[in-house]
Amino acid sequence: MYPQIYPPSTLHQVADISLPLPLRDISDRCVAIATPTQSKGDAMQFESQQKRNILISAALSLVPDVLISIAIAWLSDEGVPVFFVALLGLQVLYFALWAKNSIWSWLYFQIRGREQAVKHMTNYLWQNDYPEPKDYEKSVESYLVDIVADDNQPTELRMKAAGSLAELEFMRARGLFQDLLRITMAYETALENHKRAFSHA
Repeated sequence: MYPQIYPPSTLHQVADISLPLPLRDISDRCVAIATPTQSKGDAMQFESQQKRNILISAALSLVPDVLISIAIAWLSDEGVPVFFVALLGLQVLYFALWAKNSIWSWLYFQIRGREQAVKHMTNYLWQNDYPEPKDYEKSVESYLVDIVADDNQPTELRMKAAGSLAELEFMRARGLFQDLLRITMAYETALENHKRAFSHA
């Protein structure tokens, strides 16, 4: 599941928080992060290879649609025109379902999920002694990269930050851009809260 060298970070939990139960399949996709524990002899991982695998998977996902369209065309006795109409109709149906889920996910995130995610991540940052963010941070990733590169930080904390970076990069590589954006928005607000906590400490 997660690498054994550091405890699970909060990002997969935030993905669960930001979506209602019917849409939480994102958490299943996010569990297998890009840096699993490897032993000697395990295969290397390449971003280019991951992208090719995504393209191959997308192409293979069309096979059932093609078979269904062929069956519809055969049953209708209309031939090729019906095949293309059926194939296009399936894609329109999939897009409509994607749009419905996307709109509902964003509505839920804005109404309730974002507040829960920010609260959870703010507590996580404070309880795990993450350093105070600078007055200007280029991005969430830059904040985490600085922690990983800082030899003065505890090794366990640097591992946790590296794990969070890996999860964010995994989501980007898999094309989960909406999920990545929601998590990034929550993380930015949590970092703002974390910085304010230092001024009141």
